[in-house]
Amino acid sequence: MPAHVPEHARGPIPPRAIHSGFSGPATGEEHQKLRRNFEARMRKAPGMLKPHVAKVGKDAAAIEGPLAKVAALPGKFPADLVEQARVNARDASSFRAVIDERGQLPALWLASEHFGW
Repeated sequence: MPAHVPEHARGPIPPRAIHSGFSGPATGEEHQKLRRNFEARMRKAPGMLKPHVAKVGKDAAAIEGPLAKVAALPGKFPADLVEQARVNARDASSFRAVIDERGQLPALWLASEHFGW
């Protein structure tokens, strides 16, 4: 099986993960399991922040705890969500927009997490 091992001036770059393929629709239950897992991860991080929107702009310490918990979740998507939420943590409507309209974050997470882009 062909593989690409990126090199740096100081030697090979160790991979974070090895992508061994994609369970497409033809794989049946494996594809459904992959989809459910992906969709659950996309809902979990914003769901952890929604109950705290009322505290945004009023109590910075109260919102930092939930942000830290989301930041501790594995993967790029939760980290990017927290980064954007912290930028908007002084304004409740902007903070809610980050949570409700996560925009391209799932696509960026998928590209980073599964394809290493």
